[in-house]
Amino acid sequence: MSVMSPRCIQLWFERGNRIRRNDIVEPKLMWRDAYHPDLASQRKLNFSTTQGPHQICLLSICRIIAINKIDRKKYPFAKKSCSFIVRTSDDEEFVFEAFNQSHRSHIVHTWKLVVARLASQAVVGDGEGMVGEFFVPSSFGVP
Repeated sequence: MSVMSPRCIQLWFERGNRIRRNDIVEPKLMWRDAYHPDLASQRKLNFSTTQGPHQICLLSICRIIAINKIDRKKYPFAKKSCSFIVRTSDDEEFVFEAFNQSHRSHIVHTWKLVVARLASQAVVGDGEGMVGEFFVPSSFGVP
């Protein structure tokens, strides 16, 4: 297993697009590197600009939890007080770090609400509610 070094990222929620009347694309949590230290010295494009951003489908998120115990073999540089884990149904695990402990608590709480709201709408079949809250109208799309 390789250990990835910490990186500064830009993170956002991408709203899905409604493709046809009943077919929709679910929203995603997306991120890309915000800074790449080798750019100035090696004069090459940032790897994240030549490849698409990383993403997690919101409906595949199973857990969003504040870190209580850190596996230092997997995450040697994570700050316990500021870090949280996002786990998916595909057994993927992503560790993110907030500015401070209160910011982390706010992120964990609000992301849980977003995922729970989307999942509850999917379970009860509230497609129109999902479209209204999580999706961009096709009139805003690129032709």
